[in-house]
Amino acid sequence: MIGPCLLNIDLNNFSIEARYDDELSRYRAKKRWESLLKDIYLLEPSTDFSIKSFSDPDRCFYYLKCAFKTQVGKFILQRMCAELNSPAIKTLKVAHYARFPEEVEPVSQTKPQKHFLLKLLQYFQTG
Repeated sequence: MIGPCLLNIDLNNFSIEARYDDELSRYRAKKRWESLLKDIYLLEPSTDFSIKSFSDPDRCFYYLKCAFKTQVGKFILQRMCAELNSPAIKTLKVAHYARFPEEVEPVSQTKPQKHFLLKLLQYFQTG
């Protein structure tokens, strides 16, 4: 049985941390986090964000930490957290399941809309 994921979003340090009960759940979550950030939000893995995994053998917990490095990555994190029930945050919470639960649909695989990219460009031009 897969336990719940404990997700901690730190907007001050621009990072997301998660704790899992087994190594397989952490592996699944890491793959889905990378896919979400690369394919949906068009972030570069080595430039915009980095995902590191580590474990605590004494407590048998497995951790993931995603740190957002660039301004684009930090902006995307703030946009994901802007809505209370954001589909992206729901996807991050259930990424460790073998299959997504029926009540939570994964983020659609469509490319970002044009107005989103224009708003992103305007944000960086004014700042």
